[in-house]
Amino acid sequence: MNKTLKTILVLLLIFICGIVIGAGGTLIAERILIKRAIENPGKVRAVLAQRIARQCDLTSEQKETIKNILNDQARDFAQIRMDVAPDIERVLQNSHDRIMGKLDEAQKVKFEKHYSRMIEKFRKSYYSYEQDRLDDTTEVDAIMEKSDSVESQE
Repeated sequence: MNKTLKTILVLLLIFICGIVIGAGGTLIAERILIKRAIENPGKVRAVLAQRIARQCDLTSEQKETIKNILNDQARDFAQIRMDVAPDIERVLQNSHDRIMGKLDEAQKVKFEKHYSRMIEKFRKSYYSYEQDRLDDTTEVDAIMEKSDSVESQE
């Protein structure tokens, strides 16, 4: 193999590795961000409020109104999650039962272990939305106040 072909193959390999690493990194980062958003809805509202305030040049009164709207939205989303969770759990249980009917005893033990972990994660994410986390507006308030103080300095 000549030197030029080897160089091209090495560059191609590096390029392909970059694509794979970039795609993998993006997927990992996306999962982390989604998990953080679920675990800390106040932070998501705070960032969103800050972006709206900055991009739309809101007055103090508008900022307060927007903050209240975002807090209402978070409670509405949490209620939707709680409303649909039983339906989702029924579908999961139905699939579980159908799959169990197709497995031998050794496979059932393995599947049951997997299913238990999965359903535990589901319940944790859907049923652990404590009201105090939804009502906590500390981060939103802090960002809005910071935004107000920056405007008054200008």
